[in-house]
Amino acid sequence: SPQKAVKWACLLTALSGYCNGVFMSGFLQLLPKQGVAAVTGAWTQSAMGAASNQVKLFVGQSAVIVSFMLGSLLYGLINPSPKQLELERRPTSTALGLVGACLVGALYILDHATSKDRAAAFEVCCLVAVASGLQNSLTSSLTGNLCRTTHYTGISSDMGTFLGQVLRGNTANVFKLQTFAKLAACFWLGGYGAFFAAQRWGADALRLPVAVTVGLALYTQFVHRA
Repeated sequence: SPQKAVKWACLLTALSGYCNGVFMSGFLQLLPKQGVAAVTGAWTQSAMGAASNQVKLFVGQSAVIVSFMLGSLLYGLINPSPKQLELERRPTSTALGLVGACLVGALYILDHATSKDRAAAFEVCCLVAVASGLQNSLTSSLTGNLCRTTHYTGISSDMGTFLGQVLRGNTANVFKLQTFAKLAACFWLGGYGAFFAAQRWGADALRLPVAVTVGLALYTQFVHRA
């Protein structure tokens, strides 16, 4: 049902906001503040790197973009013909398992790299970007592009548009407005909690999304029935 699909999307959105918050918090010694739940900024940074001959900036930001797209590509391969509003057991559990695996890999690198290991920082960003792309494609495919776990520029714009319509008496998009508001709130709350988690535990704050994602994969595979 649409309501069940939105609940799943809200949970995954909170995890996406949390992961992005951990990386944007500035508390990870290995990494500067780097967004991993959206690539709008990475496109601009990549262009700036190319224009200013900053090869490392260009390559690093381009790699984040490609990694995000790779995650989306993987979900397209896993589930080439998704059924809207149907949480398909095998594709969903496989995708969530891969998201968990990417986060585990990132956590392992963060735990074992030195604070000056730029190659490790590059690998971590790429792994988490793959996870973000996978997760975003899962929710957008499940809900017919209604729910996304990343890229809140478009959702913010749509919320403003729909709110304006409602104020003028057009209630056709009230469900979408309510859904987008829930998703935005979940993403925001994920980032809010991530600040304190990263402040206290550093890279170990990523253990929470790893546990939740793997738990969801196991639940989908062995318990859930569509």
